[in-house]
Amino acid sequence: MRPHFVLLPLLLSLFACKSAPVATNASRPEIVMQAQNTLFFGSGNTAALSVAVGFTNRAKDAIKVNAVRLDPGLMTEYSVYPLERFVNVTLQPGESQAVVLNMTAYTNQRRLMHDEPLSLRATVDYTQGGKRYRERYYDVNVSSR
Repeated sequence: MRPHFVLLPLLLSLFACKSAPVATNASRPEIVMQAQNTLFFGSGNTAALSVAVGFTNRAKDAIKVNAVRLDPGLMTEYSVYPLERFVNVTLQPGESQAVVLNMTAYTNQRRLMHDEPLSLRATVDYTQGGKRYRERYYDVNVSSR
């Protein structure tokens, strides 16, 4: 009789943790980021930074990008303030588009001449086939212009 008391909660917890099936045609958009200017801190602690975030739709259905959030990656010399923007980008299958986002970088060292590459984390909210999705991209290296 004892094994039944252990087996029943185990089966219930396994059933409760089962995830919903993922749609076979759901595919997250690919992203690429490119800095539009070089960081120049001058004699201050902050610098303006423009980042072009490019989206590419590899899915078979259209994707509508609703929001983009950029967070700092694992950088030690400087960092950036988090930024979230609502965008309205519709991507047909195979299409690519870019959105330019203006950010602020900061450091605690004046006159910093950095040699560390810019690394960001991105969170993209998008709609595909009437369903909403949120994808996170970790440690995306931002290429220079």
